[in-house]
Amino acid sequence: MADQQGEQRLDGWKSIARHLGRDERTVKRWEARGLPVHRVPGGERARVYAVVGEVDRWLNAADPGLIAEVDEPVAAAELSPAAASAATSAASLVSDRAHVGQLARDAAKPRRRVLLAALGAVVGAATLYTAAHRSVPVPAAAAAPAPAPAPARLTDPEARERYLEGLHAWNLRTPASLAQAREDFGAAIAREPAYAPAYAGLANTYLLLREFGTMPDAEAYSKAMAAAETALRLDPTLAAAHRARAFALYWGQHQHQAAWAEFDRAARLAPGDALTWHWYATALDGADRYGEAVRMIERARALDPSSTAILADKGVIVYRSGNRTQGRALEQRVIALDPTNIDAHRDLARMAATEGRSADADAEWQRVAALGGNSESRPTLARDLEAVRAPARLR
Repeated sequence: MADQQGEQRLDGWKSIARHLGRDERTVKRWEARGLPVHRVPGGERARVYAVVGEVDRWLNAADPGLIAEVDEPVAAAELSPAAASAATSAASLVSDRAHVGQLARDAAKPRRRVLLAALGAVVGAATLYTAAHRSVPVPAAAAAPAPAPAPARLTDPEARERYLEGLHAWNLRTPASLAQAREDFGAAIAREPAYAPAYAGLANTYLLLREFGTMPDAEAYSKAMAAAETALRLDPTLAAAHRARAFALYWGQHQHQAAWAEFDRAARLAPGDALTWHWYATALDGADRYGEAVRMIERARALDPSSTAILADKGVIVYRSGNRTQGRALEQRVIALDPTNIDAHRDLARMAATEGRSADADAEWQRVAALGGNSESRPTLARDLEAVRAPARLR
């Protein structure tokens, strides 16, 4: 719903809390600290609403100590199904042996537990979430919110090295390299549990594992969201975590308005980050906003002209915007530069299917499978052909 000036409205405490990524109790406390909440006339129990633009402007100008405060613990019996699901997702993040097995073995180390105290709660499930991360619960009788946690400074050189190795492996975008990235980021977290960038790296790894690996979409989006939100509790200014959360909100939860707000935050925090503009462009393309998508992907290309991933997605966006010849040519250029690029082969398969070239589509899908592309998160060839011929969409 929009207000009279055309800005989107958030109706009710639940909607406001969801937009801010916090629980309702915290948001109600924030009203006394200046959060712009309006009331529809009708007595003490009148309905409340907020305007997205006003809320976002308040959030950008708010005291970092306020924004970083931890949600109040909620009894398990009070959890909504959505909150319980989020808590379960957070628990699954730390139970994944492939990247954080060492955390469980370090659970008794007091230094690690103190560092993790800043993690707080996930969607109101503080007790469940902090237990999963081995953090110290926030005392219920605390008189004032804790100060904003400063971004952690690495004290372990090996953690830094594993984090950098994870970034390198992630950028290769192959099933094997992404598995290695998950291992590297997990090792960095095990050595420095309060290092937010490692959690953001883990979130971004999950998002690609559904595309280039074999992780199912639901699992990937759930774990990516939990990792991104952990990173943001440790460092609310981390653009990579906002970007990952935006991607998961759009493609995993179909919360488009919340995703646009997160992409905007990431872009404001790191305007020179090509990946933010890249992923923003693909989301806009998914929403059929082709003109904006083309402008975004061009901005990403200008920032990182060597990226074949950006070039491949530019091909898709250009194709879907109406220039099929140029779109196909861009995908072929990607393959000429990188014959093992799964994205480009997948895109050519869908383009061929859209145009009724079944044999070409089948050949490209076989190349995708040979390169280790994810078959679980993509339709089979027969279903893919049927889906893209009408209404002729690539995604």
